[in-house]
Amino acid sequence: MAEEPTESQSIEQYIESLFESKSTSDKKGYLPEILLFSGLASMSLLAGFGSSIVLTKRQDPEAFQKVRYNFYKHHNI
Repeated sequence: MAEEPTESQSIEQYIESLFESKSTSDKKGYLPEILLFSGLASMSLLAGFGSSIVLTKRQDPEAFQKVRYNFYKHHNI
């Protein structure tokens, strides 16, 4: 927890001292959080895309198969 400002410090000096006291090791502490939230965002995108494909296939399976057939026929796979 941060120390209280002394009587000789103004509020601006106190706030500046809070930011200056941060070491570089404290800044590196954000890497796990960045990785966690990036992973969650990626998984959410994949889940959303996958569920939209499944819903499209359930609504009209014949149209879905036509698209797959035309893709494979066009690309000679």
